[in-house]
Formats: sequence, structure tokens, C-alpha cells
Amino acid sequence: MSAKRHEFSSYYKVLYIFYPYLEILKRVLFEWKLKTFIVHFLNKRGFGCFDWF
Repeated sequence: MSAKRHEFSSYYKVLYIFYPYLEILKRVLFEWKLKTFIVHFLNKRGFGCFDWF
């Protein structure tokens, strides 16, 4: 039983250390997806000046 508890505590420690990086990564990925979607949408509409992706 105590081994299980130790396993959980180490898992939460790793999660606690890496959680801020995970949040930053999720935000960066979301912004990148949003940017590429907007650029793709504008290119389909005929705005050819958004070719830098």
C-alpha cells in the first residue's frame, strides 16, 4: 500500500514540475494553430500577401 502511495507522490511531483511548461506548450500550439488557420482562411479568400507560413 505504501509503495502505491509513493508511486502516486512521485507522479504528482513530476506533474507539479512540468505543469507550467505543459501550459506554455498548449498555449503556443493553440496560437500557432489559430495563426495558420487564419492565414489559410485569408489565402482562400484571395489575400495573397499572407504567404509567410
